[in-house]
Amino acid sequence: MARKKTYNIFISYRRTAYDTAKLIAEKLRHAGYHVFFDVDTLTSGKFNEQL
Repeated sequence: MARKKTYNIFISYRRTAYDTAKLIAEKLRHAGYHVFFDVDTLTSGKFNEQL
């Protein structure tokens, strides 16, 4: 059975701040954190249902 991936950090950002959010995600990953940084699949709305 596949194990569910867990994350330490979820990054929520405005699309206009993509470059900054991406840089933060990269730095956190480099520091050893598991970061959820959605680029394409989540849209605005009810995140709890989408996640």
